[in-house]
Amino acid sequence: MSKRILLVTLFICAVALIGCANAKPKPTREAKELIFTKYENAVLYDFQVPERSPAPQSAGLRVSEYAETFLKKYNQKVHIFRRISREKEGMVGPTLIMEGEVTEYNPGSRAKQFWLGFGAGRASFAVHCKFIDAQTGEVIDEVDLRSIAGVTKVSTVEEAIYRVGGHIAKYIYRGKTTK
Repeated sequence: MSKRILLVTLFICAVALIGCANAKPKPTREAKELIFTKYENAVLYDFQVPERSPAPQSAGLRVSEYAETFLKKYNQKVHIFRRISREKEGMVGPTLIMEGEVTEYNPGSRAKQFWLGFGAGRASFAVHCKFIDAQTGEVIDEVDLRSIAGVTKVSTVEEAIYRVGGHIAKYIYRGKTTK
């Protein structure tokens, strides 16, 4: 009986491995094209928070601050921009402007987090980003980015905002370099 169970288990594992071996990852847009290579400077404006949104007005400010912080960390490792700022004044050379709007703000449910756990009641945050050429005013790219806070008992919407800031910086970084 135990030999049969062992053989069935091995057969199932073999089928699963063969199925995984044939799976090919889908190429991401960032991996295919470098859309921000010509820009020497980056300007990150505060995100707009619509009136109908439950998000506080400071959420747009915080996500752009986090994106700026992450982008400056990337810039220390691999020099991708000459200057990263929150203001356009004094920028010389091709400049990339990032702006956008908060599209989702969900603080989650503390009761679900406490009583259910396992990720129930997690906070979430999403933005719609526009990347604009400062000289022409042309929208180069648009992307929707969303994050959900972790599964800990203390996950908050602030954590989700922090993660979206990181996603924005990574998107710009991957659109600028192949690393």
